[in-house]
Amino acid sequence: MSKNYNFSWNSLARLFVLVLVALMCLVGIAVAEEKYVYKNMWPKLEQPWYFNSPFGVAVDSSGNV
Repeated sequence: MSKNYNFSWNSLARLFVLVLVALMCLVGIAVAEEKYVYKNMWPKLEQPWYFNSPFGVAVDSSGNV
């Protein structure tokens, strides 16, 4: 006995979008669990003008700031 399943492309596309949205929501929950707390800045800067007008941002080859 074989069963014939008639899936339309429309229902398959809806299922794909539903699964994609569910996965995106789960990734957002996993990423949001780690929290950072600012403790202090090293070295302590005595000059208030130090970050007044920066000229650029330095990054390494991996893109880390």
